[in-house]
Amino acid sequence: QITHVRFSSSKHPPWKKLNSSSLCGRAGPTRNESCRRHLFLLHSLVELLRSPALMIKTCSDDQITTTGAPLGWALRSLIPKLLLALRAEHLVPARSTVVLSVSCVNASRMKGLNFKYRRKRSTTDVLSFEQPGAVQYGVVFLGDLVLCIPVVRAQAREHGHGVRCEAAILLAHGLLHLLGFDHERSSREATRMAKVEEALLRRLGIGRACKKSSTGLIRRGKVLK
Repeated sequence: QITHVRFSSSKHPPWKKLNSSSLCGRAGPTRNESCRRHLFLLHSLVELLRSPALMIKTCSDDQITTTGAPLGWALRSLIPKLLLALRAEHLVPARSTVVLSVSCVNASRMKGLNFKYRRKRSTTDVLSFEQPGAVQYGVVFLGDLVLCIPVVRAQAREHGHGVRCEAAILLAHGLLHLLGFDHERSSREATRMAKVEEALLRRLGIGRACKKSSTGLIRRGKVLK
């Protein structure tokens, strides 16, 4: 059973005290919006300096921040490849700049987040914090993804592939949620999301790497038979 969830911009994780969604969706920035933008950038810089986060710069000027990711997962190369796949599938504008945060946490931290935002007293694999409509001046603020390190490792063992492969599957699924896909909305939407999810993973060669399991998380979680 798939246990992740997606949230609107009003329910950001606690490490995101300021978010950029309030700056987007209007024809042009007001003076107050410009001030909030500068505060957001300042907060992000302070947060980056205080935490063991890694800012990834890609050839398309995407701004990707990863925190707590094990080195063996190679998120520094994996996430840009996923964003290229999104652009190839025309899910993200080709000439846009994507802003994305990915955090990897322990089971206790994930359990706390899962209870706070879903009222579930258990851990989960991935949480998605969406910023709907957060596009302005060619910048796409996708939102935040949170992965649970021990759950990713356990699911990788269960399905017979590496943790990097499992992380790619969860990230692809979470990114689609950030873009507005929702397999719980209807069976038609679930079918559509499953096809896009597997198309992304094929572009990464995940289908060949994960020979013992269905590539997409939706089919693997038996949302679609």
